[in-house]
Amino acid sequence: MKILLATDGSAHSQAAIEFLNRIPFPPGSELTLLSVLELPPPLLSGNAPTEAAQSLYKELEESLAEASQSVKNPALRVSTMTRVGHAADTIVSVAQQMNADLIVVGSYGRGAVGRLDGTSCR
Repeated sequence: MKILLATDGSAHSQAAIEFLNRIPFPPGSELTLLSVLELPPPLLSGNAPTEAAQSLYKELEESLAEASQSVKNPALRVSTMTRVGHAADTIVSVAQQMNADLIVVGSYGRGAVGRLDGTSCR
């Protein structure tokens, strides 16, 4: 089974991981943890990301590594992926590319601005 979990480091994403930890997936199921960085126009200089955007990307990768350590379900083989783009479109695109059987997301996401101050944007 191929599972895609879109995570942004929020409490909702952590709850989604805890949910997946309780499901008896078939052994060898593949879990891909995906984080998508949506860059608002002020964080782009032309088409190139600014230093702030690069910092956000690094923070997102660190959060993704922490999330992967939270996966305790022995049936799941975990991989991680970070992308830049529109979150919903990127999640759907990655799910199609990997032929996902299940897509899991938290209730609310944090945009780049929310990551700057640690709050959720709703």
